[in-house]
Amino acid sequence: MSSIKLNNFSISIENKVFVNNLSLELNSGDVLGIVGDSGSGKTVLATSIAGIIQQNLKLEGEITRDYKRLAILFQNPTNQLFSIDVYEELKNSILQSNKIFDNKILDKESKKWGVENLLNKKIDKLSLGEAQQVALASIMISKPDLIILDEPAQYIDEESFNDRFSKIKENLPNTIIIIVEHNYNLINRLSTIIIKLEDDNYSFIKKLEIPSFKTFKVIRTEEKLLELKNIKFSYQKEENLINIDSLIIKKGDFLHLKGKNGTGKSTLAKIIIRLIKQNSGNILYYNPNCKNPKLKKIRKRVSYIFQNPDNQIFASKVQEEIYYSNNGVINNNIENWIDKFNLRELLERSPHILSFGERRRVNILSAISHNPEIIIYDEPSTGLDYKNRITLLKFMNEQNQKGITQILISHDKWFTDKIQSKSILNMSL
Repeated sequence: MSSIKLNNFSISIENKVFVNNLSLELNSGDVLGIVGDSGSGKTVLATSIAGIIQQNLKLEGEITRDYKRLAILFQNPTNQLFSIDVYEELKNSILQSNKIFDNKILDKESKKWGVENLLNKKIDKLSLGEAQQVALASIMISKPDLIILDEPAQYIDEESFNDRFSKIKENLPNTIIIIVEHNYNLINRLSTIIIKLEDDNYSFIKKLEIPSFKTFKVIRTEEKLLELKNIKFSYQKEENLINIDSLIIKKGDFLHLKGKNGTGKSTLAKIIIRLIKQNSGNILYYNPNCKNPKLKKIRKRVSYIFQNPDNQIFASKVQEEIYYSNNGVINNNIENWIDKFNLRELLERSPHILSFGERRRVNILSAISHNPEIIIYDEPSTGLDYKNRITLLKFMNEQNQKGITQILISHDKWFTDKIQSKSILNMSL
């Protein structure tokens, strides 16, 4: 049986206090949900409870830990996958935990954790949602006594995550679980204890109130902006991942790409922006007309916000990063959004040391500072608290009113439900 006890536990760094005088007891089977604004110290609290102490943190008070094996699912799952393919990744996990390996064990574990269909996939070909599933399966194989799940539902559709969480509770009923999440609905449903971090302190919450936001209606024109004709794409010799006969996207359109992990949503977005070349078919851009253009020809017209914010950070300071795509030229509208996204105090900092949610907000502004015609958002609400998700919705509404075409990939149902009359393309295997 595992347990963790905190008595008057405080965490701070320089002049920033994350938690002050926290007393808490966790026992076998408990699920602790930690919520709070971006940058409030949710991950710092979770890892400190587990005994992983970041440099320069000041800890005070008493803590006793009684558990043998810890496992962590990081916000960015690719940071914890080290093998060439999924088969080898799970094989290594089995060897580390059991010291014995055979294919029967691997087959059993892969089916138990729902990744049997990914065994032959290369790690670098996984979507972030698939990578998160593989990382979760890999840590579960070790049968930990304490699990930290850091934003575990940000890249996985909620139905798939619910299924995996049920399997964790079924197979490891005595494991203590700490969940760091912005999804209040998920935290309310799964947690036995909820802590909310705010105003440099904490509070215990019985049930989190999910914020409301008035939906906005998409305004579109009849002007064709681009068209996809007979698009087919597959990786290597696999069956077609993408097969689209015809798709017309108009000026001001708001297209939501829906589908489970691995159905090709991000791949299609990268084909549109010309980061990936389709196997057959044509991408037609209008006004001015061009067919299957190279990225350098349309890069001023399009903008892509990646799933992983670290994939598009280049500058040494936040202000430089925001205006990177506009060659450093200040934009009054962007300045307005810097304030709305609460980034003003971060402008002189390095974007590399910001929290995940702060880096995400920087990405969004950096991607549009050159005034593109098309914005593609790949899971843009990941790492964002409700306050910043509402700000992002207002941002999207403003872009729509300007006639900007937007393409959204998101598993965040609360977020996508706030956008009325959007076009929907369901992707499926």
